[in-house]
Parts: sequence; structure tokens; C-alpha cells
Amino acid sequence: MTDDPATIATDLRQLIAHLEQSRDTQPQRLADMRTQADAERDHARIGEPWMDTVGALPATDEAGNLTGVMGLPSLDAKSLWGARLAFDLVSRGLPAKEILSELFSDIRDTDHLMLVLAAACETLAESIVAPMLEEIETRASDYDMRVSLADAARNAWSVRCAGDIPTEDAV
Repeated sequence: MTDDPATIATDLRQLIAHLEQSRDTQPQRLADMRTQADAERDHARIGEPWMDTVGALPATDEAGNLTGVMGLPSLDAKSLWGARLAFDLVSRGLPAKEILSELFSDIRDTDHLMLVLAAACETLAESIVAPMLEEIETRASDYDMRVSLADAARNAWSVRCAGDIPTEDAV
């Protein structure tokens, strides 16, 4: 890094120009990318529907007698559909309920849904939120966000489904 004021000023002007261009072109770039994602989503849902990823495993009793067949998706399918869900939730610009409703129309088996939802949670935590928090801390110098999230977790765990919040004396 240089201490030359002219070089620093030139670098700052270039950075500002880049930021302004990114800001100004974002709506069109986002619309284009969403259109491309919609097309890929449609192709994937038609070309490889969920049930094409589900295999059959024999179910047996203790004596080894065949008692039925259990459908189970491949590990790759579970992970891929989970990643698709996670990235759709943060990028499509639709309410989460609509995106989840679409997923539920593709995957009707509750057990399979739970596998995909778990994979989506993992993708959200590891591939989306963790890098974003890193950016927030390093680029925006906001060292309160993780603390706020931990406080939100504490708050969520302190609320009871029945509406009763224990007092500190009761804990």
C-alpha cells in the first residue's frame, strides 16, 4: 500500500465508481439472474423430479422376512434439493411461504421433506449466513451482529409455546 496521496485518491475514485456502477446495475443484473434461475428450476423440476431421486430399500422384520419397501432419496438429492431451497429462500424475492409451498408440491412425503429442510438449514447456516456475518464484521466493522443473533436465540428459547415465561426464581 502506498502513502502517495494522488495514488490513494485515484484508488478511492475507482472504488467509488465501481460501487456506484454495481449499485446502478444491480436491479437489471438481479432480474436477469432470477430469470435464469427460474428457467433452470423449471428444467430441473421437469427433467429430474424429486421422485426420480428416490430409491427403494427393502424393509424386513426381525426374522428377515420382507415386510415392505421404504423409499429413500439419495444423499446427493437431499443435499442438492436442500441447497436449492436455501438459495431460493434468500434470492427469489418471493415470500418464504410461497417457496415452501412449491417445494411441498414437489416433495409430498413428510420424511423426505424433513431431510431436505434439514439440508437447507445446513446450507443456510454454513454457506450463506456464516460468510455474510464474516463480511459484516470485516467490511462494515459491525461486531454486534453475532451478539444480536445470540440474543435473538436466547429470546426465542425463553418463550414458551404455552405462553408461560418462567421467572428467574422458577429456573
